[in-house]
Amino acid sequence: MFKLVSKIRERNSQSTGLCRVCRSRNVTGLLESAARDLDDIDRSQNTRVELGKWSEVKDRARYCSLCHVIVALLEDATAEQTETRHQMNTVKDVRCGMKREPHGYRQNSGTVSSPYSEVDNGPHISRSGYSRVTITLDVNMGALWQGDFPDAYNALMLRLVDAFQATTIRSEEGSLPPPRARLMSDSCDPSLALSWLSICRGKHGQICIVSAKLSIATLRLVEVNTGSIDTFSQADGTSIPAYVTLSWVWGSARGHDGLTLDRLPRSCDEGFVSSLQLPPSVLDAIELVRQLEIRYLWVDLLCIIQDSVADKDIYIPLMGSIYAESQLTIIANGRNGPPDGLPGLKAGTRPIKQRQVQCGDLVLTSCVEAKIDNRSIREPLSNPPWQDRAWTLQEKLLSPRCLILGPSQMRWECLHASFCEETEFEAFEHGTYPASDSIPSLFCNSELHPPEEEYKQLFFFHCLREFYVNLIARYSRRQLTYDSDALNAIQGILRTVTDHTGLELFWGLTCILFERNLLWEVTLRSRRRDHEGFPSWSWLNYRDIEPEALKDDVRCRALIRCYRRVSDSSSPGADKKTFLLQPVSDRTRCPSYMAALDIFPAAEYLEVKEADVSPNIQERIRPNYHIIFWGYTIRVRWRQTYKDDGDLFLHGSEAAVRNLSVGAQRRAAARKRDLWDKTLSSGRDSDIEALMADDSDGGSNGMETGDPNAIGSAFSEPRYRDNRKNMECEVVKVLGTSGVKETVVSVRGLLILEKDDGIAEKVGNACLSLKRIRSLPWKRRLVVLG
Repeated sequence: MFKLVSKIRERNSQSTGLCRVCRSRNVTGLLESAARDLDDIDRSQNTRVELGKWSEVKDRARYCSLCHVIVALLEDATAEQTETRHQMNTVKDVRCGMKREPHGYRQNSGTVSSPYSEVDNGPHISRSGYSRVTITLDVNMGALWQGDFPDAYNALMLRLVDAFQATTIRSEEGSLPPPRARLMSDSCDPSLALSWLSICRGKHGQICIVSAKLSIATLRLVEVNTGSIDTFSQADGTSIPAYVTLSWVWGSARGHDGLTLDRLPRSCDEGFVSSLQLPPSVLDAIELVRQLEIRYLWVDLLCIIQDSVADKDIYIPLMGSIYAESQLTIIANGRNGPPDGLPGLKAGTRPIKQRQVQCGDLVLTSCVEAKIDNRSIREPLSNPPWQDRAWTLQEKLLSPRCLILGPSQMRWECLHASFCEETEFEAFEHGTYPASDSIPSLFCNSELHPPEEEYKQLFFFHCLREFYVNLIARYSRRQLTYDSDALNAIQGILRTVTDHTGLELFWGLTCILFERNLLWEVTLRSRRRDHEGFPSWSWLNYRDIEPEALKDDVRCRALIRCYRRVSDSSSPGADKKTFLLQPVSDRTRCPSYMAALDIFPAAEYLEVKEADVSPNIQERIRPNYHIIFWGYTIRVRWRQTYKDDGDLFLHGSEAAVRNLSVGAQRRAAARKRDLWDKTLSSGRDSDIEALMADDSDGGSNGMETGDPNAIGSAFSEPRYRDNRKNMECEVVKVLGTSGVKETVVSVRGLLILEKDDGIAEKVGNACLSLKRIRSLPWKRRLVVLG
C-alpha cells in the first residue's frame, strides 16, 4: 500500500512539473508573497524555507522543474570556484533553502533626503514590498561535530542573492501590479532607454536637471548624423545644444587616434569622424546617440585637442560642468573594457542565460545579475575595467543621468529613479534603488546641501568630512595610466564640492582644517605615485589610502599656521617680482556653517610675514605650491622597528638619550610620590583627581615605542632612508593636546627632511609622548615645505 501511494505521488509530481517539496505550503507561500507584493503575510514566510539536502535537491531535479532551475543556477554561479564545488559535492549534510529578501523601490521621492536632519527635506518613502528570492546553501552544524567537516571556519555558507524573481499571471483589479520580469535577448533595445529618458524628462521635472556653477564658454561636439565636429561658442551668440557624454576606458587608444592640431582645420568637414580609426566604444556610442534621437555627442578623444596643453588646461577644469549639463551619460561598462564596446548594442555582444519555470499561477525568472555571497571564497573577483579607472569615478559622480551598458544588462540611473532591463519598473516612475555596486551621483548627496538651521550645521560638517574622506579613499584605490593625472582626474569633483559647500581645497586638502589635514598617513598597502610634480605634503602622491588614515582631529589645537605664496594678477609677470603670502586656513573664507567651530590657530607668533623669508628662499618658493610656517622642531634619528614603522631618538649619542630619558623618569617618579603624600594627608577630591590625571599620563602616554629610550614613534617612507633602516630628519609639532585626558595623550607632528636648497619635504608622521618631550631642546624656526 505504501509503495502504491509513493508511485501515485511521484506520478502527480511529474504531471504538474513540481516535486512534493516545491508544492508544499511553505514554498508556495514564500513565492506567492514575493510575487504579489504582500506585506501582511505570516512572518514565517520571510524566513528561510528548507528544500532538503543538496543531494536530494539534485535527485529531484530530474523531474521537478523548480529544483532543476535551482541546481542549474547554483552550478552556474560556482562554475569557477573549485573549493565551493568540492564542498557541495563531498560534504554529506549540505542543506539547501530559499529565502525572500526585499528589493525596495522608491515612491513619492521629492528632493534629496538629508541624513543630518530629523525630518527629510522632501517626502522620501521607501518600501520593501517587492522581493526577490535568494537561494542558500550551508552545512548543518551537526556535521561539524561529527567529523564530516572538521574546519568550522571553512564551512560552506553560500547565498545566491537575487537568484530569481516571481511574477503572478493573474492581475488584481484596482491595484498596481507588482513589477514583472522581462525576458532578455543578447542585444538591448534602444527604445527602452529612450522611454526611460522620456519618463525622466516628463515626470521628474527639475529634480534631474543640474545647473553647473562654472559656465561653459566654448564646446566642441560630435554631430552623429554628419560625422563632423562642430564648435559652439557663447561669445558668438550660439547656445550649446543638447548633447550626450560618454564615459569609457581608453585601453590601447592614444591621443593621436583622436582630435589633434593637424586634424583641427578639417574636423568640421562632413564625414571627418568616419575617417578616423576609432575604438569600438566611441563608434557604438555614436550609433546609440543617433538611435536616441539626439544630435550631439561629447567624448574626450574627439572634443579635446589631444596634443594641446592649452586646450586641456581649459577643458579639464570644466569636466564637472560638461558632465553635469549633458542630457545623459553613456557608460561603457564591458567586462573586458574597450574591445567590448557598448555591450548589447549589437547582437551577440553580451551572453544572456535566463531560465524560466511556471509554478501554478506564478512564473519564476532567473535574474541576470545574481550576486554570490560566499565567505569561503578566497580569490577576489575582478571588476570590469571601467570600475577600476580613476577618470571614470569623476564622470559617474558628476552625471545627473546615466545609461549603463554592462556585461549583463542595460540600467538607468538618475537623481530620482533607477530602472533596469530585466524588470518592468516603468509603472513605478521612481523605479528601484540603484544596484549595490552603483556609485550615486554627487548631486544626490545631502553633503552638498548645507542646512540653514544653525543647530544642524555642526552635524552637517561632520557628515561632509566623512563623505570627503571616503571619496578620497575610493579614488585613491583606482588606477591611472599616467600618475601625473592624479589631480586632473579628480579636479572636477573637487571644484563641484567647493562650488556647492564653499569648502576650499588646496592640492586635495581642505583649507579650513589644513594644518590637521597635513597629518594624513599612508598604510602598508599604499604606494607612491611615479610623479614628482605633487607637493610631498599632499595625499595625491599615493595610491590606495585607507579612510581612517585621512581622518583629522578637530579636538586638538593646531600649533602651526600655514601660509602660501599667492599670485599677483594685477600685472603680467608679477609672480616673479612680488612675494605675497596668504594663510591657507583663513577665518574670513570660512563657510557659515563652520563659523561656530573654534579651530583656527590664532596666536600672533604663528604669523609669517614676507620679511621673515630670506630673498634666496623666496626665489625658490612657487605660488600655490609650497607652504611656509613657524614651527618648533627638533633633530631626531629614525630607526626601523617593523617595515615602515620606527622609533625616534634624539639626534646624538644613545647614551645622551638614555640619560635624558632616565632623568625624566626620575623626575616623574618624584612628582608622583609628592602627589600621593598630598592625597593621603588631605583626602580632597581635587587632589585625588590630580593623582588620577598623573596616572593616565604615565607609562608611554598611550604611545607605544619599540625602545624605552625612544622619544616617540613615526611612520616613514622607504625612499628617504639610507639603508632602509635609519634616517636623520626633523620633527615639527603640529597638533597639541586638547585637555581631554582620556583621549589625547600625545603630540602629533610631521617628520620632515630638509634639502640643500632650504626646502623641506614631508617624509612621515610622528607621535611623541607628552611626558618625554617636555625637556627636549625644541627650536623655533621657519619651515618651507614643498
